Amino acid sequence: MENQQNYMQFLYQQVNQLMSRVRLLEERYDQLSTKIKIVDESSLSRYKEMKEMISDFNADVDELKKLVKELENVVKNIIKELENVAKVQDVKVLERYINLLDPTRYLTKEEAIQLIRKEMGRV
Repeated sequence: MENQQNYMQFLYQQVNQLMSRVRLLEERYDQLSTKIKIVDESSLSRYKEMKEMISDFNADVDELKKLVKELENVVKNIIKELENVAKVQDVKVLERYINLLDPTRYLTKEEAIQLIRKEMGRV
């Protein structure tokens, strides 16, 4: 009988130890579950932030593409305009003609008016 009591007492101790271990495991499970939930929420939050940052970045890239396209058009227009500008050689040819005609030999408007008045005064 005493043996049986000792055995029962031993079984109670074992069951109590097992119950204690199960509680400890349940607590650890709950803690891990909470940590996983926190990590999931943090990951989701970071994912949303990264998604927004990527969206903003793509918008900036699109804006830069538009600006580059506009700059290309402006440069093309400048090149077209520069093609219409007189070249140094053309300016030198004009300079030679101007020097040949020597516009200083002609009367200015004021000089012509003075001559006309002077001649009208003689009449």
